[in-house]
Amino acid sequence: MSALLLHSTRVRRYGPLRRHIAADATLAKEELSMLRSIILALSLFAFPVVALAGQCPALMAEVDAALETASLSDEERARVMELRAAGEQQHQAGDHAASEASLNEAKTILGI
Repeated sequence: MSALLLHSTRVRRYGPLRRHIAADATLAKEELSMLRSIILALSLFAFPVVALAGQCPALMAEVDAALETASLSDEERARVMELRAAGEQQHQAGDHAASEASLNEAKTILGI
């Protein structure tokens, strides 16, 4: 009988609050889920920026390696060196799309 009395005391004591406690727990879960989604979205957004920034030095290295062995006219060699310098400046300025375009144009002239 004392167990029944103890149970009814708990129900009376926590019964009305149970809904509020459950609502707070659900709200906390929703907030945590939203926070995880935001962090995931930001990390996925940042990844391509980092990947593109790392591509410019690789393109510059390709141009440098091909320039040593390429048989080009003086005009073509000057144009490739100009494009390579422009690509490096654009990369340092943070304009990775323009840098990539310049370096790819130099690669086209080099035939790679």
